[in-house]
Amino acid sequence: MRAIHSLWATAVALALWVPGAWAQETGQAVNQPNTPQSPLPLLLSGNISAPEAVGQELGEALAHVPALSGVEDFTPGSVQRTRSFLLPSLNVYQWADTNPFMSVHPEGMTLTSVLGSLVLQRNFGRSELTLNYVGGGTVANRQAVSPGGMGLNSIVQQLETTQVTRWRRFALLLSDQFSYFPESSFGSIQGGLNSFGPGAGDSLRAGLPDIRSYLTPDQSILTTRGGRVSNTLVTQGEYDLNARSSITVAGAYDFLRFIDSPLLGSYSGTFMTGYNHQISSTNTLGVIYRFNALRFANLDRTIDDHVAQLSYGRRITGRLSFQISAGPEVGLIRSSGVAPQTRLFWNLESTLHYRLSRTTLDLSYERGLTGGAGVLAGAEASRVEVTANKGLSRTWQGTFGMGYANNRNVNSTAFSASNQTFDTWYGRVQCSRPVGHRADAFVGYLVQLEGSNAPICTGVVCGKSLARHQVFVGLNWRHRPFAMK
Repeated sequence: MRAIHSLWATAVALALWVPGAWAQETGQAVNQPNTPQSPLPLLLSGNISAPEAVGQELGEALAHVPALSGVEDFTPGSVQRTRSFLLPSLNVYQWADTNPFMSVHPEGMTLTSVLGSLVLQRNFGRSELTLNYVGGGTVANRQAVSPGGMGLNSIVQQLETTQVTRWRRFALLLSDQFSYFPESSFGSIQGGLNSFGPGAGDSLRAGLPDIRSYLTPDQSILTTRGGRVSNTLVTQGEYDLNARSSITVAGAYDFLRFIDSPLLGSYSGTFMTGYNHQISSTNTLGVIYRFNALRFANLDRTIDDHVAQLSYGRRITGRLSFQISAGPEVGLIRSSGVAPQTRLFWNLESTLHYRLSRTTLDLSYERGLTGGAGVLAGAEASRVEVTANKGLSRTWQGTFGMGYANNRNVNSTAFSASNQTFDTWYGRVQCSRPVGHRADAFVGYLVQLEGSNAPICTGVVCGKSLARHQVFVGLNWRHRPFAMK
């Protein structure tokens, strides 16, 4: 925990000091808008000049700016982004995997994956529609079946769609995120767009930020291979009280289901509202209230939690965004045959996004109650992730990512006999370079580790830790974007 606190102390100092120092060094005003250099992804890589080329081909329009208290990630944004377009791409990669089933008894395999992506952005005057689809499959060099009964040959499906409609003082957002993965998305190279990082297609899709991760089902505990379906539906209204103040009201529903697996499915409904006040051109203060009703499939247990947060955000358009929200969280836990329990927790959420020329940095930290990732019937979870991208030369791009999650069983007489905890880590590095004008070749390494204070069982084999190493190489190709009128 001291290491995490030190990390975030450094992040705060960076958010408050570096932009001013950078502006003095370059002679540019701090508040002057900049068009950020879009980072490369961890797997679905794109040419670093692609966003600029698309902007020249399709024209530009004003960017959407998320509210501090809203459902979207607080990002640097941009004063410019591309207009209506359609962008297809194709990704082919092969990797050697020492533990594809995430078992305490590993068995090595070689696998090949093919993924196709389609990004659509459509502007209709006061409204805007964005759609991002990824689909494909994986084939193993030989047949094997996991303890849960799933083979290594599998498919991946992910669809994200968002529509924003704006009036003079009011904005309405509707968003849905659906995914089908064969394993946990936490650090996985098969975990969809969010795990790959902001790739070429992702960075070109209207510049709209992702939905905040605490509104989506948690999957930060690694489990044996098996199909899982996740969906999050979000709606939000934002009203500008005046030039500096606004209020947001939002609702969300999400679920996580496991196919042919004994893991514990969950679903929840969320209501949240907040007030934002801009105290300067770059600094905003906010107050947030959130209620979440968490339920479990085939289990008579409910968790209702209330969160109140004070929030601070700093944004330098196109260059930097930093936000931190913290406050108490009260959880009411009810279980069949057990007296209700009221627990007090501390809830914290913080993100830092920094863009400087060909270097980008993204950090996030979260602490709060979650659905337990299919393993625990409610968890007190902490998670930190960092991604950095840097141009190593005129042609080579390097990417580094790391994440850590701690999940602790929410204490309850009926469910915490062992007070089980899980510690999960991942780390990955990747190098990529352009191949022609529309393709990139990449090579990388990924490691995933997990430990627990109680046995982790896959079938009849049990242990207290597991490890997985992957080496991958591939090619990403994208078509020239189609302009739409």
